[in-house]
Amino acid sequence: MIRFLEQNGDMERLRGLLRKKLADCGWHEEMRNISKSYIRSRGLDQVTFDELVAEITPKGRARVPENVKVDLLQEIRNSAKFSPS
Repeated sequence: MIRFLEQNGDMERLRGLLRKKLADCGWHEEMRNISKSYIRSRGLDQVTFDELVAEITPKGRARVPENVKVDLLQEIRNSAKFSPS
């Protein structure tokens, strides 16, 4: 399925749609604030990029609004209707 989405160009369209929906609901700003808070609590010189990613990834996934997940899943299903498999 992923290969089909990549080959027909839908993967980039879906990524763009996800980015827009996350920006529209304020998710990016929320993740920025969580990141800043984590860095402040640990100290800028004490945090590596990998640590920051490990800390905020589960929080980011948990904070994706349900309507964004549902909309994206529907778009994937619509794309799959045209899949040759």
